[in-house]
Amino acid sequence: MQIRTESNSAPALAAVQAQRRAIQQAMIATGEDVTSLWLVQMRRYPAPIALRVSVDVHGRVRSRLGNGYRRTGTLRKSWMRIAPRVEGNTVIAEVRSSGQIAPYNVYVQMEGVQAWQHQGRWETEVQVIERTRGQVEQMARRRAQIALAATT
Repeated sequence: MQIRTESNSAPALAAVQAQRRAIQQAMIATGEDVTSLWLVQMRRYPAPIALRVSVDVHGRVRSRLGNGYRRTGTLRKSWMRIAPRVEGNTVIAEVRSSGQIAPYNVYVQMEGVQAWQHQGRWETEVQVIERTRGQVEQMARRRAQIALAATT
């Protein structure tokens, strides 16, 4: 079964076009919201290792705080937002990590490439996307509702 309606009504066509523009602008704004959220999440460092215990060659137990690695913040600085863009009917929102700033970034936060010592401590991009999915969907719904309410 197929139902087809046609309208030559200029006001009706203008209203539909206004809604389409409003939704597109709402999705671009959602892209801004989402990239801000993801940027904060990807820049988050896990808590440092609290205590390192070792035994020396004489059997003495030695302990010290941390693992001896001094954090530089370089990985955090490597993350950046890309302005949302429209491709066809899709709004693309991206957060990227620069391999030029932190060439090791993929071994720390990339799903499928993450080094074993970072697994379970550092979130990958896929884990962040999955964990924030509900929040992102809620952002999109809210923006769309506000946009449609403004056009009616």
